[in-house]
Parts: sequence; structure tokens; C-alpha cells
Amino acid sequence: MVTEIPGTATFECELSRPNVKVQWMKAGKPILPDQKYDVKMDGAVHRLVIRDVSGQDDVTEYLATVRGLTSKASLDLQGEIINITP
Repeated sequence: MVTEIPGTATFECELSRPNVKVQWMKAGKPILPDQKYDVKMDGAVHRLVIRDVSGQDDVTEYLATVRGLTSKASLDLQGEIINITP
């Protein structure tokens, strides 16, 4: 859950074996590392870091898939909308 906009969200998946490749997916499409997404592996622990979480485009289901198995998680935003008028 992200409570501050823009914010950073991190998903973590731990496998039973180290150094196995995980494919992260968003809305059914593979996530590739770029300025928005960082994919990290530390032995059996895999992380997806989403930077600049700022709106509804980021609120969806994220999947970690490996060898036909899938782990699912959702990203939610929580907080108040504040309108600032100059």
C-alpha cells in the first residue's frame, strides 16, 4: 500500500530455491526494468520496486511467475485527495 504520492512500492517473492528467474507481470504484460520499475534478485528473494507511484495507472494486480506457478499481489493507494489552489 502506498500512502504518499508520488511514492515507491515494493513487492517481494521468496522461492524455495535460489537463483531461479522470476518474470514480473502487470495487467498480463511482462515488466521490463526501466526508470519506473526495478527488478532485483538476492538468492531466493525477488523484488519488484515501482517508483513514482502516482495514480490509477499503478493500481492493479502484479504477478510473479516461475515455471508455470504464479504469485499475485495488488497495489492500492490510500489517503485523502487534497486540492491546492494557487
